[in-house]
Amino acid sequence: MDGGITRTGRTCWHKLSDVQMSAVNDELLIEAGVYQILKDHFGHLDCYIKLLETYQNYILIAAIGQYLDTTTMKKNVLSFTMDKYMSIAEYKAGYCYYVPITSAFHLAGYTNPEIFNNAKAILFELGCFAQIQNDFYDCFYDPNESGKNETDIQTGKSTWLIVTCLQRATAAQKKVLEECYGKNDPECVRRVKQIYEELSIPDLFAKFEKDTYNNIMMHIEKTDEIPAEVYLETVNELFTRGK
Repeated sequence: MDGGITRTGRTCWHKLSDVQMSAVNDELLIEAGVYQILKDHFGHLDCYIKLLETYQNYILIAAIGQYLDTTTMKKNVLSFTMDKYMSIAEYKAGYCYYVPITSAFHLAGYTNPEIFNNAKAILFELGCFAQIQNDFYDCFYDPNESGKNETDIQTGKSTWLIVTCLQRATAAQKKVLEECYGKNDPECVRRVKQIYEELSIPDLFAKFEKDTYNNIMMHIEKTDEIPAEVYLETVNELFTRGK
């Protein structure tokens, strides 16, 4: 949808010569397969309806998140805001972390709404951080290590970097961003990255990463019924990426 050529260091599915547009049908097969797996393996359980609703809701939310993301691209960069960006991050990434773990809660027989509310607070913050980390890697990491192909600036994507930059940019810097952001031109990309450096975006990300980690760990420590280990493996994996 965003014109990407690679994902996580591999050629995008629709870019393979023997796939191309049939990737659309492949997606439908995968989605239908999710519901068939749920029916075959969990249809006899009391939590089956809850599991079904969880995945139906997730597919809707993910589609809305992708819609928000793609329709924001190529708009005037000065219209980007942190509120809009965080909505995209929550829809696209928050549920990616929430759904698998809370599905296990349903299977384990948990029904207390407070458990799911606590999980949402932890896992949505994890998911949003994962999206922000992804934005940072696209711009500042070696593509061979990050698996990203550095296209966010060229495609005019709303990212944490650009909205944070806009919050701090001078009028002159905003003018450069308006002229250069969203253009597939090496010089324009260089000028945008130069402003990122001038405004210490890498340092701001490092502080944000530390603050987010501490906040998530504080939430985990307050959980009672759910063992901390349920969350810690995901936390450790995410916060040690690239280190």
